[in-house]
Amino acid sequence: MHSYSVRLLYPFRGRLPRRLLSAVISRVNPRRRRHLVPALSTERFIERLNERKIDYVLLGDTPDNLEVLVSDDHLDRLRDLVTLWPIGAPVSIYTPSARPGTSYTSPLAETHPRNRMAIFPRRIAEGLLRRAVARPGQAKVMDARDALFACAYRAAYMEATCCEWSKPEAQCAGCRPFDAELKRLAALAGVALPEQLSAQSLDQMLEHEGWRPPLDLLEKASEWAPWIRDSFPALQSVERTEPAGVAVFFIRERAIENGLKSEILETLKEKGFDLIHVVDLDEQDREGAGNAFRGGNWGMGSWKRDGGRPGCIVVGLDLLPLPVSGDLADLHPFCDDLKIIRAKVAVRQLVNANLPGKEQYNGLHSTDNSDQSWRVVRQLFPEQEDMLRDLVKTGRAKFPKRDAVRDLTRYGSRAQVALIEHRGTLAIRKTFRPGALRYMEREADVMETLAPVCPEVPKLLARADDHIIIEYVGESAPLPPWPHPLPLSVVRQLARFIKTCVAHGYDPIDMKPSGNVLMTKTGIKVIDYEFWRRCDPATPPEKCFCMAGLPRDYTGDRPRGVLFLYDPYPAQWFRYTALSVDSFLHDPAWLQLVKRQAHLSRRYGLWLTRAVGRRVLRGSFGSKMPRSAAA
Repeated sequence: MHSYSVRLLYPFRGRLPRRLLSAVISRVNPRRRRHLVPALSTERFIERLNERKIDYVLLGDTPDNLEVLVSDDHLDRLRDLVTLWPIGAPVSIYTPSARPGTSYTSPLAETHPRNRMAIFPRRIAEGLLRRAVARPGQAKVMDARDALFACAYRAAYMEATCCEWSKPEAQCAGCRPFDAELKRLAALAGVALPEQLSAQSLDQMLEHEGWRPPLDLLEKASEWAPWIRDSFPALQSVERTEPAGVAVFFIRERAIENGLKSEILETLKEKGFDLIHVVDLDEQDREGAGNAFRGGNWGMGSWKRDGGRPGCIVVGLDLLPLPVSGDLADLHPFCDDLKIIRAKVAVRQLVNANLPGKEQYNGLHSTDNSDQSWRVVRQLFPEQEDMLRDLVKTGRAKFPKRDAVRDLTRYGSRAQVALIEHRGTLAIRKTFRPGALRYMEREADVMETLAPVCPEVPKLLARADDHIIIEYVGESAPLPPWPHPLPLSVVRQLARFIKTCVAHGYDPIDMKPSGNVLMTKTGIKVIDYEFWRRCDPATPPEKCFCMAGLPRDYTGDRPRGVLFLYDPYPAQWFRYTALSVDSFLHDPAWLQLVKRQAHLSRRYGLWLTRAVGRRVLRGSFGSKMPRSAAA
C-alpha cells in the first residue's frame, strides 16, 4: 500500500472496524514499529515528554533511530504521541519489563516472539532511568558512564556478535561502528577500554561494572551470540544434560499477598508435579532471586499489574514429562516438559479468574528445563541439592517405565496411558503415579458400577496396586468442526448417558464432548472418570455439576485453572448440541429437531458471512495478510 493511501486512510482509522484496521496495519507496518503521530517533530516529542513529567531516558536520537526507554508506570502517558501508522518519524519505545509493544529483538535474531526481551535487564534499565541527566528544555540522556556501558552491552550480547573484532578489515557494516563509538564514549567517560576489543573482553568489563546479565538471559542470547556457550566455564552447564522432569516455580509476591499460595500449590500438584521442596523467601532472598533469575525481569510485562518479586520457591518433580512440539516448541525452544507450560497457564487462569482486566497480573514464573532448575537449586540452596537429587531418584524408581505397544499419554498429570497386549487382545493400561492413586480408585469404581448398565463405559479388565487395564474401544473419529453440531442421535445418547450416571449416583464432572467422548466405530464411548463425584441419585440432571457448573467454593478434586468447569454447558456443550440444556436433557426428538433447525440457520448464516468477509479481505490486502487479522 502506497504512502499516500496510508495518509488518506489515517484520518478515518477510528471509524474502521477493528478487524479491518488490524488487517491494514499488518499490511502497511508488518513489524509493527511505532512512529510519531503526524506533524509531531522529534523536538516537539521530547518537549511533550518533559511537559508530562514522564520518566524516560534517550538511548539513541539519530534521525532514523530515535530510541526511548520509559518507566513501566509512565508508558500510558505517551500512547497518544505515537502510532502504528507509518506516517511520522520512526521511534522505538522500550520499558524495563518489556510491556506490550516495547520489547526488543536483536537484529541478529530471527523476528519471532520467542526472541523478544527487555532491552536491558530490569535492574539495569531502572538504574538508567534513575541516573538520567536532565537539563532544562532538553532531552533526558544517559550520563557518560551509562552511555558507554549501554553501548558495550548491546555490542557484546545483542548487536555485534557476528564478527571477529581482532580483524577490523573483516568486520561487517553492523559491527564496525561499535568499535569507533566505544572508543568515543570511553574518552568522554574517562574509562579505559580493554586493550583488545572483543565481545569477550567487553563482557569481562561489564561483569566488573555489574552489567553482565543473568545466566538465563545469556542462555537466550547464545542463540545469536555463539561465543557465549564457548567462552565461560560458568556457562558450560547451559547444554542440557539433566533428564526432563524437574522444574522450579516462583510464586510471586502479589499472589501470596492475595492469599493464593495454597491454591497455587494444589494446582501444581494437580498438573502432575510432586512438590519436593517449598521455601518461603525472606526479604534478602527475594531481592537476590529477583536479580538472578528470569533475566532479572519481574515487572508487569504483558500484564496490567506487577506481580512482584519471587516470594516462594517450589521445586517440582514430574514423573511423566511430555515433550514440547509444534508451535509451542517454536515459542518455547528451551522448554523440556510440556506440563511446565500447562501448569503456568492453569495458575495464571486461577489467579486472574475473578479480577477485572486492569487488575490482572502474572502470579507464577518457572524455569524452562531441568538444567535451569538445578542451577537455581545450586544458587539458592546448594546444601539441599544432594537431598533433592535423592528424592528425585527415589521418586523415579517408584514409577518405572513399562513396555507398551504405544504410549497414548496426552496429559500425564496423574497417569501414564499405554496401549498394551492383554490376554491376546489390545487393551489400555493406565498407570497412576504414587501421589494419584485415589484417582485410580475413582476410575475403577465408576467402571465397575456403570459398565453393566451403560454401553458407553468401557469394561474394566483388571486392576493392580498402581494400574488398571481397560477395554480398548478403538480410535476416535474427529468431532465435527464449527459450525456443524453432533448428529441428533448422538446428542440424545449423551443426554441419556448423563441421566443414567446421575440416577446411579455419579456426577460426571469434567465430561465434555471435545475431551472424553470418543466417536468410535461401535458408537460413542466415554472415558476418564478421575474427577467424577458421588451425588444424590435424586438430583435433577440439569442440576448436576457437569451441566450446571461447579460451585465457587467447591473443594473436591477437579482440574485446576480450568474456567469452563464453572459454566460448562455454554462453554463446552452448546456448540455440539445446538440446544439449551433443558431441551438437551428433556425435549422429545421432534421438538429438538425443530429447535436445532432454527438455531443452525442463524449459525450457518453467520459462518457464511464470515467466510465471505475473509475472502474479501484477502482479495483486498493480498495473500500476505495473516489469517488472524481476518478471522
